[in-house]
Amino acid sequence: MKPAEKGPAMYEIEKGIEYPGRGPTKRTLYPLHEMEVGDAFFVPGRADGVANACWYNARKTGRKFSVIKATKDGVEGHRVWRLK
Repeated sequence: MKPAEKGPAMYEIEKGIEYPGRGPTKRTLYPLHEMEVGDAFFVPGRADGVANACWYNARKTGRKFSVIKATKDGVEGHRVWRLK
C-alpha cells in the first residue's frame, strides 16, 4: 500500500476481537454520586459548572438537586443539596 493511499482500503477489518467495555465514566468535580438525600456541599466563588453537573446527574440517575447562592465563613459561593 502506498503511504499516500487513503480510504477504506487502508484499514484492516479484524474479527473476533473482544470488546473491553467502556471503562469508567467521566469524572466530575463534585461529589454528586456520593450524596444521600439531605446532604449538601458548598462551592466557593463562581460555580459555573455545578448547575450543569447537577442537571446531567439528575437526568441520568433520577436524583434531584438544588443549587442556591450562599455564603460560608464570609465566602460567597453556591450550596448544593440533594433533594431526592
